Amino acid sequence: MGAWTVSAARRASQLLVALSTCLLATTAAAIQVSLPNNAVITAIGQTTIVPVSIASTNGVNGVAVSFTYLSSIATATLVQGTTLTASCVIVPNIATAGIVSITAACSSLPQDMSGALFNVTFQGVTNGVTPLNFTTATSIPNGCRLNEGSPTCEPSNGQLTVGPTEPTSTATATRTLTASVTATPTLANAATNTATLTATNTVPPSATATRTLTATVTDTPTTGPSPTVTQTRTASNTGTPTLTATPTSTPQSTATVTATVTASLTPSVSATPTATNTATATPIPTPRITSGAIGGSTRVFGVGAANVAAPGIEIVAENGNQVIGTGGTNGAGVFNDGQSGIGLARALVAGERIFARDVVNGVTGPVVIVAPQPPTQIPTVDHYGSAALAVLIGAALLWQLAALARRSS
Repeated sequence: MGAWTVSAARRASQLLVALSTCLLATTAAAIQVSLPNNAVITAIGQTTIVPVSIASTNGVNGVAVSFTYLSSIATATLVQGTTLTASCVIVPNIATAGIVSITAACSSLPQDMSGALFNVTFQGVTNGVTPLNFTTATSIPNGCRLNEGSPTCEPSNGQLTVGPTEPTSTATATRTLTASVTATPTLANAATNTATLTATNTVPPSATATRTLTATVTDTPTTGPSPTVTQTRTASNTGTPTLTATPTSTPQSTATVTATVTASLTPSVSATPTATNTATATPIPTPRITSGAIGGSTRVFGVGAANVAAPGIEIVAENGNQVIGTGGTNGAGVFNDGQSGIGLARALVAGERIFARDVVNGVTGPVVIVAPQPPTQIPTVDHYGSAALAVLIGAALLWQLAALARRSS
């Protein structure tokens, strides 16, 4: 009895260790809950479904999420569950513009599954792009919570585009010549001779007479008791010319040449080319699926940028972002993979969402919802079948007329 008790205790201890290991592993593993990064509303007023997806349902029986968006670009109008949350009580809240909050308490979720937990319908308000970001603005930590916090939730944000995809701008250099005028002054020397009169006084000699007295002695004899010679002086005037200079002003003109320099500016124009780069936007066509998106189809058709080499065009299933077909385009931009259209690895399922992606130019096309498979066409009949059909219709009419006649009688 004692040995059995020890063995049972040992087994219980081993079971507790195993349970603890499983619990720790479950607690440590994070499960991703994501929003799509390529959701598209083709035009203002149109709608699209934005799924809230989970990577694994293992160990999950309760989910709470909240995320924000720009209410100026789009608005949330409806929240719906999916097959994964069919057993859940879903409580959505989209009353506050720009915020979506969803809680779901589930009796059980399908295990070992992945995919959309909720589908949120958005309607386009204006052309543009809005991020879809998990938020802590509500009472939900990190914007995502699984169960009571174990396993942990790893949120992955997304993006929603309204309207056509913006073209990619390619800068094309356009050389523009701009003339720059440079004025170079040129001095033109013009000598001007100006005559200046200068007065010079020249004194010519003039003759002036000067009177000089000259005495002449003459002996005159006197008669008396004794003769006495008496000298008599007689003065005679003799003119002697003396030159005396008298200044006389006689103006004489002497020409003095003065050179006057006159400067004139002559502008010299030289053109200096200036290169200006002008950016020209070259739009890249968005790849679009135009036909073939019906249940059971294994080939789709569409258009995109011209001459995209295969496998540059991908056909993608939105759930799981799975590539289900690849090809390229011809010179007219039409999808082809050696023949018209792009073949798929599997048949399409009605209701699933697919889109085309140009991996060469980095452009993603709008989402297309796969339509139900149309009813089988009624087979054609030959002329024998047509005759037999006419006989049957005629017999049915006669029977109806007979029945009416019987009622009348």
